[in-house]
Amino acid sequence: MKKIAAAALILTLLFTLTGCSTVSEIFSYSLKGAETISKMFTYWKGMSKSEVKIYICEKLEEKYGEEFTVIETYKTGSGELVADCSPKADGDIVFDVEVYAYSETWREVYDNYIETIVSREMRYVIEDGLSKHCKNFSAEVWSKSVHHSDSEIRSASEATFNNYAKALPEEGWLIWIGFDKDEFGGDYGKSEEYLLEFVEEFQQIHHCVIDCYFVSSEIIEECQDHVKNHTDIDLNIILSSHRPKYVYVYYGEDNNLVLDRIAGSVVT
Repeated sequence: MKKIAAAALILTLLFTLTGCSTVSEIFSYSLKGAETISKMFTYWKGMSKSEVKIYICEKLEEKYGEEFTVIETYKTGSGELVADCSPKADGDIVFDVEVYAYSETWREVYDNYIETIVSREMRYVIEDGLSKHCKNFSAEVWSKSVHHSDSEIRSASEATFNNYAKALPEEGWLIWIGFDKDEFGGDYGKSEEYLLEFVEEFQQIHHCVIDCYFVSSEIIEECQDHVKNHTDIDLNIILSSHRPKYVYVYYGEDNNLVLDRIAGSVVT
């Protein structure tokens, strides 16, 4: 009897709160409410943010056989999902993942994990070579790979520059270097001599473009902070408005470094 009375009280409250006049209307109202709540907790394509992170980690682990952490995720205006990720074994590596949902059941996950490891190796070679001549500088390396090209390297230990160059021999590279202009005394042409300290290490490269900027020590410090902290701003954005700028092209096949052009005016 108490259960019946309780049920009747609940129905009375539901009729009063929802404004419904029948049980079927209440049921319909409840379904709409559940739908609204579901949408509130859905982050991307029917998944919550935590589910998205788990999904990305599972896909990366399946591909590379190691564990990963998703640092942050972002939704783009065109509908795909982008994430900053890092292998648990090496927190110094931060790379990008893109997830595309072509349908409810068809999703594709792309990443630049291997390219990021190789870029770091190349940056270490550059820093080692330049440190013989310069006290204050900053460098960054990017692959010019065709979007979503796959080297088929599936292990961090195999992600060396030589292995990558063999897998994708036509790959091009972008190198940005910020030099402290006070160390050159106006003789910016000396940069060619400095670049020769490391470019021979990259003879397997099809070609790479090396943008050299000569800037203040404050700008160099900003660049160094970016590289250290893996910010979303690349060196090109920081340096691109500064002059003078010397652009070199290195053709690995011929071991030939060419001064392509000089942009000398200061952008104000």
